[in-house]
Amino acid sequence: MLVIDRHVFGRPTPTDYRPSVELEDSIVEDVRERAESVELLRRAEAASIEVRVRTLHPDWSDAEVQAEVARIQAETGRLLPDPFQVGID
Repeated sequence: MLVIDRHVFGRPTPTDYRPSVELEDSIVEDVRERAESVELLRRAEAASIEVRVRTLHPDWSDAEVQAEVARIQAETGRLLPDPFQVGID
């Protein structure tokens, strides 16, 4: 376009100009889509709590993931002893 501008319109434009182009990631993952995927995995019993937490929060450290897994297990009663195994030795 600069060459055309120079030859057609007589403007003093440089002919050796190299533009700088920066591309960003065009795929922006939506939190809702990720949450729906995690919910589908949960319903299908196809992923552990840890995998689901890591999927939903890929930027979390191992300690953060483990803490969240422990909170989920405590909130849902998964850390309670099996009532059918209590007192059986």
